[in-house]
Amino acid sequence: MSQQHLPFVIHDLQDSQMFALAQAAGRAGFGVQGLASSNEPWIEASRYVDGCTLIPSLGHVIESVYALNLKKSGVSGVWLPCVDDIAMFTREFHYFLQDLGLLHLIASSKSIEQSDLSCLQDFDGFLHIPETHWLAWNDLQAAAEQMPYPLILKSSRGQFQTFTTPQAFAHYLNQHDASPLLQRIQHYIEGETSRMATAMLLFDQHGNIVRGFTGRRLAVEETQHGHFGETIVAKAEWIPELYAGAVELLEHIAWQGFAEVECKQAEDGTWYVLEINPRLSGWLCLAEADGAGFLQAYHALCTRDVTLQAACLQRSSCEYIRLVTAGFHQPHWETPRHPIKTIACLFKDMYQVWRGFPQFIGGAIDPLDKHASIAIVWQNIKHVFKL
Repeated sequence: MSQQHLPFVIHDLQDSQMFALAQAAGRAGFGVQGLASSNEPWIEASRYVDGCTLIPSLGHVIESVYALNLKKSGVSGVWLPCVDDIAMFTREFHYFLQDLGLLHLIASSKSIEQSDLSCLQDFDGFLHIPETHWLAWNDLQAAAEQMPYPLILKSSRGQFQTFTTPQAFAHYLNQHDASPLLQRIQHYIEGETSRMATAMLLFDQHGNIVRGFTGRRLAVEETQHGHFGETIVAKAEWIPELYAGAVELLEHIAWQGFAEVECKQAEDGTWYVLEINPRLSGWLCLAEADGAGFLQAYHALCTRDVTLQAACLQRSSCEYIRLVTAGFHQPHWETPRHPIKTIACLFKDMYQVWRGFPQFIGGAIDPLDKHASIAIVWQNIKHVFKL
């Protein structure tokens, strides 16, 4: 098989978001080889997945064991780093993956290190960097008196908390046992969820921008401490100043490959960076449906010696709804209510997608992928009723 026809290799297809990315690659006309830690029925039923190999997820084993399992799987093609730990693994095992025939484009170790906001406090550009620190637990008390408020404690996924005063933060610290882990604290940018937006970017191996996309968040997962979770409803929206600011920021640290720049606009109109992720965004299926063309560009950069011109191709006409229950990602209808009402909400959202309304992308619910979609819906029903 020539390199131009290599399939995409996508990890963790047991997870809803990864499976939706595989579908996006299939709809774009590429073959898909998958990896999964469990044999879910929708993977085998999907028209887009040519084959899937069972290996443990990186989150369940050490890197060397994951690398060995990846080697034993025998898969090869264009490797997509879809989550943060896989992106870091890809960087660390760069030459190993190349030797396995897993072609990829990833930022340098230096660029990834510099992308932490605590390292960008002196950056002077269009996008502003909120005060951000990584601190040992014993240092948080002193920092509480110096930080601007409100602040957000980003200690673990799903556990983000905000504090409006030093007294409230000190009370929290006194009520909890010391943690051996470093804690990230950041000045919290206030405002509604709709003020949050993402710029997804792709740079070539020379650090030149080749593709861009911007979208706005409409709803995020609700945790016990507030709306700080995964994006569950989003829409494509071209925000030129956000795109230009994100390109400026990543060119500052000599970026290569995919990046997601998560931002929020304050009440005074200033755009702040919340995070920089060294990978493609989970919104890729939204971006591709909206015409962004990331997959074609990334595949060409990995398999051919080509120079691509910068282009933002989105139409800003699509919306995204996360519908499925697999993996960490929960749907927006998964809130405390009677199971019958929950199922009604599921089918209402699914109906919009099934009718083929062009503005709706339903995560891994794809009317063209009928058998996989039926398997996912049945899994959702079993999940709700705890069957």
